[in-house]
Amino acid sequence: MEKDYNKLIKWIEEISSRIDINSLFSVILEAGRSLTNSEASSLLLLDEIFREIVFIQATGKVKEKVKGVRFPMEKRSIAGWVVKNKKVLLVSDTRKDRRFYKTIDEITGFSTRSILAVPLKSEGKVVGVMEIINKKTGNFTERDIEIAGKLAVFAGREIKNLEKIQHLKEEVSFLRKEIEEPYHPVWKSKGFNNVVEMAHQVAFSNSIVLIEGESGVGKEVIAREIHRHSPRREKPFIPVNCASIPEHLLESELFGYEKGAFTGAMKTKKGIVEMASMGTLFIDEIGDIPMNTQVKILRFLDDRSFQRLGGDEIKKVDVRIICASNQNLKKLVSEKTFREDLYYRISVFPLYIPPLRDRKEDIIVLANYFLEKSVKDIKKSVKGFTEKAKERLLSYNWPGNARELKNIVERALILTNKNVLDADVIDIASIKEERGKITLQKALQKFKKEYISDILSKTDNQKEAAKILGIQSTYLSRLVKELDIKMRSE
Repeated sequence: MEKDYNKLIKWIEEISSRIDINSLFSVILEAGRSLTNSEASSLLLLDEIFREIVFIQATGKVKEKVKGVRFPMEKRSIAGWVVKNKKVLLVSDTRKDRRFYKTIDEITGFSTRSILAVPLKSEGKVVGVMEIINKKTGNFTERDIEIAGKLAVFAGREIKNLEKIQHLKEEVSFLRKEIEEPYHPVWKSKGFNNVVEMAHQVAFSNSIVLIEGESGVGKEVIAREIHRHSPRREKPFIPVNCASIPEHLLESELFGYEKGAFTGAMKTKKGIVEMASMGTLFIDEIGDIPMNTQVKILRFLDDRSFQRLGGDEIKKVDVRIICASNQNLKKLVSEKTFREDLYYRISVFPLYIPPLRDRKEDIIVLANYFLEKSVKDIKKSVKGFTEKAKERLLSYNWPGNARELKNIVERALILTNKNVLDADVIDIASIKEERGKITLQKALQKFKKEYISDILSKTDNQKEAAKILGIQSTYLSRLVKELDIKMRSE
């Protein structure tokens, strides 16, 4: 027996040296198999959120087939019995035990004759089960039960400790980003106030939110406000801008990939949806997602399950979804470029943010906010705007919304030599802005974009806008595409 304990101590030392969770799982399973002289072993963890038991890792030829297989806790199974009763279970002949879950053998083609199932505990709670399968010679003994039990006590504690460490590292990373990039709504208008109030109302539910509005109106600001007021506020907020990711990379960025899934995939990588686990996933510009990826997004939204690119394992995450678009999604549905079922799936709680030109009361409060932030970065002692500067800001239509206002304020702060911003540094005419620095063709393009955006913002459709502009509607459609003009969502 002393020899057995020496072996156990060596395996425990090996387990203690692991700093990667998957490597830790492998060592625990190999220790259990080796110490009991068995054919195979598998590790199952309890998913408390979905009340399911999940095969995390296994040894032997079937390890890839069984990995990721999950079944409800209520399902009759040996692992389920161990989790519920918090006791070791020895089944010498699986054919005679009704608790044996035959489906796993059917999936893997493996023949399970006997099982020694040991609960993995941490802080008094069962976190999983280690199953040691098919003793090579004879039956499992009391000595096997004792050795496996001692290994399980240590393994359960190590698994939980390493999970906590990794989770803390991820949270620190996300919190650091939150501190570096603060997003807080600033407003005075009734229109934006209504949006904020609705955001606070929906924050405590788990409903999918769709935020619509022109580019630069503050869709991510509202998404973060929802997250900040939700029960998930201490968990990560992960934004993904679908328009900024090349189409062929979008799926792997969202769902991750396995090592070897494609050329250059040198290691397994978590996707954005996994990084957002227990927190909020903000899918910005969802209208830019290609049709083939929309199918996978829809499937993910249905039950929060997905597969990494190149992998067979079905994974699940508990995550809140907020979507956003500056396009008219209804129109995209009618044009057959956006799935109708996906549109209705994400439109559970729609929020529309009015453009800045429709909430003039917000212009000066936003300008002061951006000035205050820019002063800290640029380190200039500037305290506000003159009345003429304010008049100039209020007279402009702001086709680029708050984002354009932020850029204008920052540019004015760089140009000024005074302790207050005056109208002379508030250059809001797009052609004038770049005078002497760009070609006539580029200046005309900038003017066209701003002028067309302004006309489109005042009309109900492109046909009416084309009449005012005195051009064919087909030519206007081409200009909208060429100049990358963002259409107002209806």
